[in-house]
Amino acid sequence: MTQARLDDAVRRRAGERSGEGGYVLAMTALLLVPLMIFAALAVDVGGWYSKASEIQRASDSAALAAVIYMPDQTRAQTAALAEAKRNGFDAADPNIDVTFSVISSQSVRVDITAKGELFFGNVVSQNDIDITRFATAEYNLPVPMGNPSSALGTGNQAQAGNPADGIQLSVNSYCTGRNQGDQISSWWQGSSYTCGPGSLNPQYDAAGFYYVIDFPSGALTQAWTIQFYEPGLCSSQEWSPGNQASGATLVTRLYEADGTQITDTDNIVDANLWPSLPAADLVKTFANNDGCTEFNVGTRWVSAYSIPANSTPGRWILNTRTAADNTERGINNFAIRVVPSSNLNAVCTTVGGINEDTCPRVFAKDYLSVYAAATDSWGTQILTAGSPAAFYLAEIGPEHAGKILEIELFDPGEGMNNMQIVAPNLTRPAFTWETTDVAEWGITGIVDDPPTANSTCNTAADAITPATGNYACLNVNTAPNFNGETVRIRLTIPANSACNGANCWWRIRYQPNGAGAVTDRTVWSVRVIGDPVRLTE
Repeated sequence: MTQARLDDAVRRRAGERSGEGGYVLAMTALLLVPLMIFAALAVDVGGWYSKASEIQRASDSAALAAVIYMPDQTRAQTAALAEAKRNGFDAADPNIDVTFSVISSQSVRVDITAKGELFFGNVVSQNDIDITRFATAEYNLPVPMGNPSSALGTGNQAQAGNPADGIQLSVNSYCTGRNQGDQISSWWQGSSYTCGPGSLNPQYDAAGFYYVIDFPSGALTQAWTIQFYEPGLCSSQEWSPGNQASGATLVTRLYEADGTQITDTDNIVDANLWPSLPAADLVKTFANNDGCTEFNVGTRWVSAYSIPANSTPGRWILNTRTAADNTERGINNFAIRVVPSSNLNAVCTTVGGINEDTCPRVFAKDYLSVYAAATDSWGTQILTAGSPAAFYLAEIGPEHAGKILEIELFDPGEGMNNMQIVAPNLTRPAFTWETTDVAEWGITGIVDDPPTANSTCNTAADAITPATGNYACLNVNTAPNFNGETVRIRLTIPANSACNGANCWWRIRYQPNGAGAVTDRTVWSVRVIGDPVRLTE
């Protein structure tokens, strides 16, 4: 190649490189704008995700803060708005929307909408985007213990609409030892009907027992009366062998419903509606002869409180206790019923899901203190000696399927060979059990035994469990002896045994020891393990 041709080739290649440089510069200029837009959007989208997380946390907090005030919708909404504001989302801001809505009497939803700002993306748009997040929360009330009616502890008094529960309510006097079946009311340990000698009962609670009277709004179109069955110090209740004493004075107090069902201590309003007492007298103490007409069952019911029509619906709290008086030795057995003031014999029921909008229900709140026997303390037959007996225990809704059910039975076993836990569909699921012995150690909660699997017992047929055969049970009439101890039973609530909303009541079934009578003075407690307040969405 001549020098001239070589120089010409070099010039051509230099020109080509010069043209390529212009191309890259032009392409860079063309792509710079979209690249900047993508970078800006990446920053903004990250900001939106961060903002969405803030809104979600605020929605969660607002829903949880609100639901505890249900069914008081006004207070619940106020709590939701306040909590949203505390988390940076003030409903008064025109760029923020906080929406509160009711799903059910125990469930709410909170929606929060706020602007997702454009930090760099405003080169292509001047409009911020709306970001919405929501949360729903619900709570589960304490497990109702008792039976599905407006009466509790009536033994065999199967009035119209009242399923006979086969038990009486019962409280020990101050000086009756806890080993007589009541670890709450007894001031000291042991089995005697006198104060001491012996150590004090570490579980003694001067407040006694609490019952819930749940009034649906549809019931309060009329007035209601709360009655007690033979609450006075009747001679047949003076259980102090060899030394007839004064028995056990029954003291009661009524608290009106408020807007927070999940808590009973934040703003309970004292309400003594006993018509013959001054408004300042908030405690009703029954006289010695209240309801003590021995030969006329109808007159044994004593009216205690009157609740006028159009009163506050919801969960009224009824407290019962015995007087802290060391001269009292005995046990007071009684019953509670809520009846229309216009018809004092009209007990209603919610069995099968009926009357739920019009029938008040009576059930124990934390502990159900009962006396179960073939005959009550007035000689009236309750249970059939030698026959199995099943008692309503607790109402467990279908939302609890898969959770752990814990049942505590204090001092169980007199007159029984074995016991079973019966689900609403009449199956008898397996369980584990252990004991806590306060009497021995003087410390609440000492576990004597590791969890033990249930036994299998051959049980007879009855109306509750019609088939005979081997089923899960707890032997009571053999070692260990449960005198003065708490038996703690745990089981997983099977999905196929949960109720459908019409019949959610679990029962406890006693198989008697031979042909003898069941004579069990005991306290029951039931709870579903888990947080009662939770987010569902």
